[in-house]
Amino acid sequence: MALVAAVTAAASGVAHLPATATAQRLRMNVGGPAWEEWAADKAEWQVGETDVFPVASTIDIAATTDDVVYHTCRYGVGGDFAPAWGYTIPLPPGVYTLKLLFAETYDGAWQTGARVFDIAVGDVARGLVAVEPDVDIYAEAQLQENTALVKTFTNLVINGTLLLRLYPRVESASLCGISADRVAGLPKTQLFSSRVNWGGAATDTGFAAETPALLVGFSETQSDYGNADAVIALSRAVDGPVYLTHRYAVGDFSLELPVVPTRTDDDDEGYTVTLLFAETLFNGSGLRVFDVILGDAVNESLRVTLPRVDIWTEAGGLYRPLRRVVDNMALPSGRLSIFLRGVVENPLICGTVVAASGQDVFVSTSSPFFDAGLAGFDHQAHSVPPAPLTAIDYDDAGATAVTLDGSLSHSHYFDAGPPVVTGSIVRHYWANAETGAPFGGNQSVVTARFPLGVTKVQLTVTDNTGQNATDTTTVMVLPPLLSGLYAYYYPLEETADGRLRLMTSAEVAAALAGQQPEGTTDGAPVGAPILAADPATRNTSVRVVGPANDPAAAAAAALVPMPLTPNGGVFRDVPLTERPSWGAPTSGIAFGGLADFPPFQFKAGPFAARFVGALRMPGAGTYELQITHGAARVALYLDGQLALNATGADGSLVTESAVVDLPTGLTPLELLYAKPSTNSTEAVLELRIREVGAPAAKHGQATSPKVDRREVDEWLRPDLATFGPDYGGASSFFGTQPPQLGLDTADDDGDDGDDGDDGDDGDDGEAAPATAIPVGSTAEPALVSSSFLGYDARTVQPVVHGLSLVGSVLQGGAELTITGSGLVVGSDARRGTAVRLSGSAGEHILAGGDLQTATETALTFRVPAHPAQERVSLGVLTTSGASNEVPFLYNNSVAPPIVFDEDVLRNPDGSVFRVFSATTIAMGPDLRYYLTTMDGFVFALTVSDDYAVTDSCQSAQVGADRSILGIAFNPADAGREKVRVYVSSSTIFWKSKGLDGFAGWANGKVQTLEEDVGGYCLGLTGDIITGLPVSQHDHGINAMAFDDEGDLFMQVGSFTNAGVSLPDDLMGGVPENPLSAATVIARLSRPDFNGTITYDQERRPDLAVKTSGDDVAVWASGLRNSFGMIRHSSGRLFATDNGMNANFGPISTGCTTQMVEDNRPDKIVEVVKNGYYGHPHRGRGRTDPRQCVFQDGDTDIPGVYNAPLGRVESSTNGMIEYTANTFAFQLKADVIASKFAVGGDGKLFRLAINASTSQLTGPPSVFADTSGLSVAMDRRGALVMPQVMQGRVLLLTPRAPTPRAPFLTSVWPVRGPLAGGNTVTLTGVGLWAPAAAGDGGLPSVVFGGMPCGDVTPVGTDGSTVTCTVPPGRVAARAVRVFVIRAGVSTQSVGPDYFYSAR
Repeated sequence: MALVAAVTAAASGVAHLPATATAQRLRMNVGGPAWEEWAADKAEWQVGETDVFPVASTIDIAATTDDVVYHTCRYGVGGDFAPAWGYTIPLPPGVYTLKLLFAETYDGAWQTGARVFDIAVGDVARGLVAVEPDVDIYAEAQLQENTALVKTFTNLVINGTLLLRLYPRVESASLCGISADRVAGLPKTQLFSSRVNWGGAATDTGFAAETPALLVGFSETQSDYGNADAVIALSRAVDGPVYLTHRYAVGDFSLELPVVPTRTDDDDEGYTVTLLFAETLFNGSGLRVFDVILGDAVNESLRVTLPRVDIWTEAGGLYRPLRRVVDNMALPSGRLSIFLRGVVENPLICGTVVAASGQDVFVSTSSPFFDAGLAGFDHQAHSVPPAPLTAIDYDDAGATAVTLDGSLSHSHYFDAGPPVVTGSIVRHYWANAETGAPFGGNQSVVTARFPLGVTKVQLTVTDNTGQNATDTTTVMVLPPLLSGLYAYYYPLEETADGRLRLMTSAEVAAALAGQQPEGTTDGAPVGAPILAADPATRNTSVRVVGPANDPAAAAAAALVPMPLTPNGGVFRDVPLTERPSWGAPTSGIAFGGLADFPPFQFKAGPFAARFVGALRMPGAGTYELQITHGAARVALYLDGQLALNATGADGSLVTESAVVDLPTGLTPLELLYAKPSTNSTEAVLELRIREVGAPAAKHGQATSPKVDRREVDEWLRPDLATFGPDYGGASSFFGTQPPQLGLDTADDDGDDGDDGDDGDDGDDGEAAPATAIPVGSTAEPALVSSSFLGYDARTVQPVVHGLSLVGSVLQGGAELTITGSGLVVGSDARRGTAVRLSGSAGEHILAGGDLQTATETALTFRVPAHPAQERVSLGVLTTSGASNEVPFLYNNSVAPPIVFDEDVLRNPDGSVFRVFSATTIAMGPDLRYYLTTMDGFVFALTVSDDYAVTDSCQSAQVGADRSILGIAFNPADAGREKVRVYVSSSTIFWKSKGLDGFAGWANGKVQTLEEDVGGYCLGLTGDIITGLPVSQHDHGINAMAFDDEGDLFMQVGSFTNAGVSLPDDLMGGVPENPLSAATVIARLSRPDFNGTITYDQERRPDLAVKTSGDDVAVWASGLRNSFGMIRHSSGRLFATDNGMNANFGPISTGCTTQMVEDNRPDKIVEVVKNGYYGHPHRGRGRTDPRQCVFQDGDTDIPGVYNAPLGRVESSTNGMIEYTANTFAFQLKADVIASKFAVGGDGKLFRLAINASTSQLTGPPSVFADTSGLSVAMDRRGALVMPQVMQGRVLLLTPRAPTPRAPFLTSVWPVRGPLAGGNTVTLTGVGLWAPAAAGDGGLPSVVFGGMPCGDVTPVGTDGSTVTCTVPPGRVAARAVRVFVIRAGVSTQSVGPDYFYSAR
């Protein structure tokens, strides 16, 4: 423990900060005097020999207002051979943000590479922990002299003393100012660290000299201070002196260091051990090799081995430092053992560093030019934190755990090389945006506890080039009592005697769509926290003053009896027949008609509702509550007392009231409501309030009203009347300590804080905001707003609204999603929620890990296998009770589940087939897989039936620095002898390639390649279209698709983020081109087609006019960056479109007005001629004003704006139509969209389209949790996707029961010329009988009633045949295809083949 004591002593001797700085911050003018908040340079903190270079005070320093600080900069004496210099500064322990200020003010260094140095920072306890190498002030300030440059080190832990060192590489290192801000206290994990210089003396960077107590067994020391070459090379390395001495031994030796023991019960507590080596003797590979075994000195299972350490090889030569790092090392014994074992020659070690794990320091660079997007790839990193999050503190503990997901963050970096380098995020840093306190380590997904209220969260990401990006979000934590009420809805039917009967969910199942989960249990719901049921806890100050009922009302009420029994929101023992079929929060009782109620399927007919929660009164008083309603049955309870019992008999609107004494604070409320018929006027329901006087008795002293029991029996159901109006005494809603009411936010639309949803989960019948309750009997009553209402989120009853499947085959396996409300109650969803499927043949309970996702509104899981065909009941159990039950069918006649098996394309030997920087993929008419790449190549892959790549053809490069972002095949080419490939290519980030003007913003092309051209297996045959627009970012010429006429559609990216171009925006500062941000059509079918596009001027793309290339024109506009597009079999065009990014450029709100941008999700759209999809283009807006205005609504504005079909996650890019018949035709004609898989996973979205009518059947839904940048379907129905970051091709193969033979899976290619004559491949099951092939075993094939000629078997398993397509008919170009074998025909659902128009 001596080392701990030494650290503590060092921390206790911290010097005070300069008088000009506070205890939380330091500002020091390096080399200069005190100025404003900046303290003068302090000589006693300096290390190394330095001097000061002053410049005239009249020199203007760009990019700062602190010019004085940059007028004097300190530099190391000695030029290239100067030793390291810097500062050792005492600071209070804590987490710091450190900023180092630079400017190149010396005219001898006003060129790139004239001054280069490394920066290292840290603290005495842990040493130099962060290094920023190869700093070139002039170059990083974009070749600008006298310009401020700031290096920022975030999350820097200082345990008493800041270490700063600058190591010269070329000329001397220079520094102008130091700024340090303490943003958080010192984490407990930083209370220990150890640094030992083996064989050497203590250093000024925190290394201690070794002591005999640390040595185990015999070893010797060696110094290299006499070796001039070693001294020169290593003294300028970070911690250089440590590498000039080492400890070694013949054979092996051991070292042992004391540490603070780690706890065995804390997985987050551990050490990072860094071992330092340098080779100063043997100049070659393999001349010194040894093993290192390190770990806990007692527990051998906690040790790790670094085998075959070869310093020379790993460091890259002689006199070069090598650092080997082992993270998360548990040392419960309190002793670290290091054992070095020689393999070749003697093992050695120079130094060790032991420090707490998980403290990454992030470094960022800023200057006006760097931030302006003029530095090539400076802005490629993109931080994508989650949208603002809302969580509930279910435990009422003042804080709750919230998961932050930043996995959508990505990098746009690309370097065509060689070698090709694509960007990827390597570090994520989560912090409190206001205090700087970190939330976790380097993970894209972290879970942290957040207090009640709103916390601003900042996510900083670093990509593999070292570039950083930051964005923020918010986390709002609410107490368990939320604003508004919770509403439950019940379907009703009228009985023969005129009464209303509650219907179960099973009885209205025809109005629902459904299916269900898989699993075994690994956790059942915990006990429900029923709130206090002590009668003494009742709020006895509630008193009904005015008449709640009169004889006429009671008589009318008897005609329309209330079908619901009051229960105060406690559902534990409610029978199945009284469980609701829909649930949703509501901001108030303010329903002006049927449209204001949530979208439950049965609301057009009779239904009942139960609204539960509490009134929150600002003061005790006598209040009048008014209810306006139609011909409906209404009963209002306050604290279990019947306050109003009424009906509207004639169908007209009536207003009835009750006068009550209410106390300050919370009073339980329950409103029961029944709409007895389909009459829409009955759906009006509004609750108003006004204060009419002081209370009749003091709070807590009023007596309960006398209620005539006969009045109650007149309207309660006879079999439930025994519950009576005094139910509240047995089961109080709130108990003795009602929780604090949640924040009354502006988002009061009943959807629990999700601003992207305006009523799907809640209602729009919100009460008008009221800051005060009207006072006086003549005052107009006000609608009771959410400010005066609350409900306890912990008591919400689970309700199943619907299922994503109606049934399953007995083997199960399908993914099922339950939609509903209250499906998760509490912060421990996995433990507190279970799904139950129950039938006569068995029961399944799914909980814990069985649930793939679990939210308040959705549960997703795999359907379990079931032993028998039957209809089972499905329900949800939570801590609040049991839900309604809906039917789910187990039957083998049900369509099989849509399940794919995941793999990758492989080489014949089983290894992964590698292709890097792949962008798009398509299946060629020759059955080969065609992939394009960022560096301008096309790969044609021959793939075997078991998905091994048996041949790979790499094309000629389509041009230097050109990226291929689109590929297509013309159906009219189907009969050609050689396959012709169309590709769209662009030079993105063209300024970094030295391009400008037309050569820059109009460099896009469409080119063709064919087999065996120019000595290549695929050679370039020409440029079909030139002069297409390409942004000074990564938006180029994307997807392409041919129509039936042979004309080509292209998706052209935008130049701006949201319509406004600024010189310093991160999209490159170039305005839109006449053809950008659009779907463009090229009329290739014209015999005299001219694809050479030229413009009248090159300096202003937004003002340019096309002067040639009239056969290429805008088809539809307003698409920001549509990477994927298909021409659907129905003839329609579908496309993806990337949403805008925060900080990348403003939103155009008019031709001359703008607003601040934000992050928006991606879209799936249907592209129609002259459509406008919302991305502004001010150039075209001069003649089409709608294009000046950004639009992003979910509803079409006829003639103005085309709304998306659905919204999907960023960055969803790839798209195909699924044309195979797998999974019993369920996916046929559906559109599949693929999300860019930044981290090796992703999502596939399904847009369901009816194969017969081509109509959409629902919004986009997720059906797979892995994907790639683009997607294609092969002839077997497999989905094939390139994964750019992983350098591989993802493969999803259908897992489906073997269908009855013969079965046709697909026809490929699926489109061809009207004249026929082309060869197609038919794939399926049992299409021909191999054993009888020569004896009538071949099938006949029919296309739209016409025979397909030359039927030829392929392979030996009977799954494949080819044939020659017969001519088609103009009147029926979409045809079904049948394969007939031995009198048995394949089935067909919808067209299987499509003839072009020519």
